[in-house]
Amino acid sequence: MSLLNKQNIKARALEVAQHYAPHKVRFSPRFTQQLEQVVDATLIAMVADQRSDTRQGIRECQWAEKVIHNGKKTFHEIYQEKE
Repeated sequence: MSLLNKQNIKARALEVAQHYAPHKVRFSPRFTQQLEQVVDATLIAMVADQRSDTRQGIRECQWAEKVIHNGKKTFHEIYQEKE
């Protein structure tokens, strides 16, 4: 089962490549396969981070907030362009 919209991922990856690595103009299916694994690992980490939360719903979590915050610090330029 795919967790990603592959067309959107390809378009976004090539868009980011224009900013960071303009010489990257092709897209490997292995990139999407690896990204699928990263998404699955992230999903597991986000749910596992909520073990002690007694509410019934799966919600945003502190672990993900830290990851997003660190990503925005590291790649500030591209996040500024998207917002």
